[in-house]
Amino acid sequence: TLMMGQVGQIAWDNMRIAIPAFFCIVMMPFTYSISNGLFFGVFSFFLSWLSTGQFLKNWTTQGMS
Repeated sequence: TLMMGQVGQIAWDNMRIAIPAFFCIVMMPFTYSISNGLFFGVFSFFLSWLSTGQFLKNWTTQGMS
């Protein structure tokens, strides 16, 4: 119940943040494990990072001329 107080601070309009947060919140009680809930959240964040192409912004070719 203490963790649910922080749910209001999640940026629910940003789907790259809201979907992994939702998976963490839902999977913790369903699997009876905090570590499984965190795994689902981190894994869904990684999938959204890959599927939206955000990883391409981190790879720059500076210094290669």
